[in-house]
Amino acid sequence: MGSEVGTGSGAVLFLTAGCRETLRVNGRLDSPGYDRVLQLRGHARLQTDADLLASMAVNGKAPTVALVVDIDAAALVPEPVLTAAELWNRDRHIDTDELPRATRMWTDHVKMNEIRGLAAKAIRTGISEKAMRRGSDRDYKQNLY
Repeated sequence: MGSEVGTGSGAVLFLTAGCRETLRVNGRLDSPGYDRVLQLRGHARLQTDADLLASMAVNGKAPTVALVVDIDAAALVPEPVLTAAELWNRDRHIDTDELPRATRMWTDHVKMNEIRGLAAKAIRTGISEKAMRRGSDRDYKQNLY
């Protein structure tokens, strides 16, 4: 990896528990005009198997459900929208100091909600970014893993 830092080259290696095959994708990740994405196709299902979920536990907390995807095909396919979006054009990047916090966007979203009723109006009136941030911080501490 050390020789790739700063070159824009990258590789992703997908490992699947219990599977002997791996999928490696190599490429230039920062090339202007690079418009390919990894498309994985297969069958997806929700799984609640206790042993599977236990294998995904973090800090003693296992998820309640997992999305399992059996991959049938993988391909690098063109996605011209990536070129049009100019993701790699640094001149179009917004300074991170100018980006709004997620809690600001959530607060704005709630305030723009047009649902009628006393409860909805009370929530729109009473919500603040500060309260949203406190709630979000508390939720991360209590509910993330």
